[in-house]
Amino acid sequence: MKIPDKLYDILKWIAVIVIPALVVLIKTVFPVWHIPYADALSTPVAAVGLFLGAIIGVSTVGYNKTKNNESEDDDDDTV
Repeated sequence: MKIPDKLYDILKWIAVIVIPALVVLIKTVFPVWHIPYADALSTPVAAVGLFLGAIIGVSTVGYNKTKNNESEDDDDDTV
């Protein structure tokens, strides 16, 4: 299944920029403001970010393999 490029870009942005920034924000601001459960909240958020990044990485590898195979097939036709 191929996801649209726009959705891929959004998910990648969330996994690479938003979630890590959110984890750092939680870990630094919560203790300063005496908000409890910084670790209990930041750990699952980081885990979701890691999971999303891994899924996007696997998807990218699969897409690139398919793209490379298609270009090799096209090269064979021109010989």
